[in-house]
Amino acid sequence: MSIEDLFLMSEQCVEDVAPHKSPPYIEDKIRLNYDEKDVEDALKEYEAVVEYFGELKNILKSYQDYEVGALKTKLIECYGSLSGNFKQRIILLIDRFAERNKNDDYYVFFVRVVLIYFFEICVIGKRPESENDYPAS
Repeated sequence: MSIEDLFLMSEQCVEDVAPHKSPPYIEDKIRLNYDEKDVEDALKEYEAVVEYFGELKNILKSYQDYEVGALKTKLIECYGSLSGNFKQRIILLIDRFAERNKNDDYYVFFVRVVLIYFFEICVIGKRPESENDYPAS
């Protein structure tokens, strides 16, 4: 599975999309992972992409568990191989996953949607203690 596969699925997706409910710990997670000076921008960025998470979840459901697992593993491996703070790593991940499409704002935006979704569900980034109080989505 690649990001391009997700875009193709997105273009074909005609189902009604249930609205995504953000977990109550998301602000704690952002504060834990971003430098204090970057928290407000990170919260704004999250708000800009969260409305696409419902559609992304529908798209991911169309894949086999092992395909989604492979994407998560690739993301964890790439994230772990990078240095810097969380913000720097996200920028590098976007660059890496966008590859030859780095100049396509639409493509880069949806790479960002995917990465921030996986951040929200704690595939990457530090987990806040408050996350343990809520079931996984």
